[in-house]
Amino acid sequence: MGKRQWRSDADHRSCACAGGEAKRPRPEQKHLYLALDDWEKGYNLYKVDVHAFGSADTEAESRLAEPPVLQLEAAKGARDVLFAAVGTDILALWQPRYETTRTAVYDTEDHPEFGGTSLVSMGDAEFCIVESLTPKWMDPVWDRDEIDEYVLRVTRFRLKHDRHGQIRASSTCRRASYRVRKHDSVFAPQAFWM
Repeated sequence: MGKRQWRSDADHRSCACAGGEAKRPRPEQKHLYLALDDWEKGYNLYKVDVHAFGSADTEAESRLAEPPVLQLEAAKGARDVLFAAVGTDILALWQPRYETTRTAVYDTEDHPEFGGTSLVSMGDAEFCIVESLTPKWMDPVWDRDEIDEYVLRVTRFRLKHDRHGQIRASSTCRRASYRVRKHDSVFAPQAFWM
C-alpha cells in the first residue's frame, strides 16, 4: 500500500507560482479627480491621492501635483462649462462663443466661501468635501471681482453610527489644502471619484 503525501498550507501557497492557485489581483486604487480653471487658456484636470493626506490638525497649503493629467483649451468667453463622470470617463462640455457645442472626453483608465462645495462619495461610508475658499489675505466682500487665486481644501472623512444609532462623522479627518489660480469668476471646481 502506498503512502499518501500530505501538503502543508505553506507548501501549497509556495507553489502558486509553479502552476498552483493563482492569487486574486488587487483592486485598482481609485483617486479623486479635480477639474479646475487654473490655466489661462482653459481648464486642468488633476489626479489627487486622498490616502496621502495628513491629519486635519496639520493643514498646510501646497501646490497641486504637476503636471495635470489633462489640459483642456477653451476659447475666451466660453461659459457654462460642465464636467461629468460616466463610468471611467470624465466628459467636458461647453459652448464657445459663435461656434457649435464642443465635447471632450478624458478616459481615466488610459491616462468662508466664495466658490463652491462638492461632496464626493468614495464608497464604504467614506466621503470627500472639496471647498473653494477665499485666501486669508483677501477680503471676500471688496476683492470679489479681483480674486485670481483661492484655496482649494479637500477633506476626507468617514461616517459611522454612534452608540445611540445616530450617524456621526468619525473623529479622524484627513485634509489637504492647495493654492490654486482662478481665471473664470463663475466656474466652481468639479470633483470625481474613480
